[in-house]
Amino acid sequence: GKDKTVIGKTLQNALPELQGQPFIDILKNVYRTGIPYFSQEDRVDLFVDGVLQTFYYNFSYKPMRDVDGKVYAIINVAVNVTELINARKIAESAEDESRNFANAMPHMVWSADPTGKLDYGNANLLRLLNLTIDEIDKFDFTKIVHPDDLPSVAKVWRDISEDPKQFELEYRMFDSEKNEYIWYLTTGTPFFKDGEFCKWIGTSTDINEFKNLVKQKDTFLGIASHELKTPLTSLKLY
Repeated sequence: GKDKTVIGKTLQNALPELQGQPFIDILKNVYRTGIPYFSQEDRVDLFVDGVLQTFYYNFSYKPMRDVDGKVYAIINVAVNVTELINARKIAESAEDESRNFANAMPHMVWSADPTGKLDYGNANLLRLLNLTIDEIDKFDFTKIVHPDDLPSVAKVWRDISEDPKQFELEYRMFDSEKNEYIWYLTTGTPFFKDGEFCKWIGTSTDINEFKNLVKQKDTFLGIASHELKTPLTSLKLY
């Protein structure tokens, strides 16, 4: 956003907005010591077309030497990476929002790499596992899955590892706070990027109350059936 009038001016005079920013001092240090300076994604505020704007650069200050080895100039090469940084900030903001949303859900929300190793869990899952987010990738799920359900869970994971596809699975996991095994419905969906399978995204929902109701219903129907059969049998015998 500058014109040719900046040529011949010192950097301070050509870009007065650099006052209070570190670049002039870095430049002087390179000139004094002869040691090159490299930096990535440094923020700089510049007036462009009369408007003060924030940019990010990968840049280097390299000393140029004469035949006697004395530094007589510095060459500055800079690559504008502002769009990349801004896009990453938007992605990180969106990720933060999605994680806040996941933590607000009553379900357990998780993601895992193609081998099934967890790389994310929301607050409900971390509570169940009694872990921090940094420990989740080292957790061994076989420790909390009910022994009777473990073979079926292992078989499903073997099958979907060979042929990634959406799955649904009911099994029990031990809840240390409640000191009992709780029934969960786990669903998982494979996520593909550029046609390549890269991760699993899924939820686990507490269905323990539902399972208990089904069990009570089955018990009631069994008793009712028995009670109905008894008088009918007596009538037939009579």
